[in-house]
Amino acid sequence: MCMRLYLNGDGDTRDEYLSLFFVIMQGGYDAILQWPFSYKVTFSLIDQSTLDNNQCNISKYFWPDTKLPCFNRPVRRMNESYGIKKFFPLELLKQHRNLYIHDDVMFIKMVADFSAERPGKIRNFNYCLLFFV
Repeated sequence: MCMRLYLNGDGDTRDEYLSLFFVIMQGGYDAILQWPFSYKVTFSLIDQSTLDNNQCNISKYFWPDTKLPCFNRPVRRMNESYGIKKFFPLELLKQHRNLYIHDDVMFIKMVADFSAERPGKIRNFNYCLLFFV
């Protein structure tokens, strides 16, 4: 697996949003893995302003659409990407840069939750609520 980050957005979100994408790559254990990939994927933009429980990481997730070929076993080096074009508005990132960028470094975490079972018809994103004073 790998993650693609488009700092200035992708396609129709260009210059408006930070975009994040998940990519399945070929690996040595593909023959024994379960396909298609069907596990919850979460992206988190890490709040670097504090290291305690007051962090407000920005997290969004998706459940793979297992009908799409990008979640099948790779037949090439890597599959097509799938992700969240509107992960975080660039305007908010600029306004609150000190929370998410330190020394020109931003941390983004990607988690594939192999223990999560897909809920019935609920799908899409989870938003961290931001309150700025």
